[in-house]
Amino acid sequence: MIDIHCHGANGADFSDPEHAGVKDAIDFLHRSGTTTVIASLVSSDHEQMLNATELLAGFAEAG
Repeated sequence: MIDIHCHGANGADFSDPEHAGVKDAIDFLHRSGTTTVIASLVSSDHEQMLNATELLAGFAEAG
């Protein structure tokens, strides 16, 4: 299953700067059958969105 619009899962939000929370959300989605996630960010200040984008890029590069 490919989720084309996902803000997070299992109590974690992809806009959250916490590496562990984002990893928990990704792991939960994969365990639940999601093979690919297009992470969506909620609107917030510019710096927070850039930080979240950098964090998610690292996860994307890691596969």
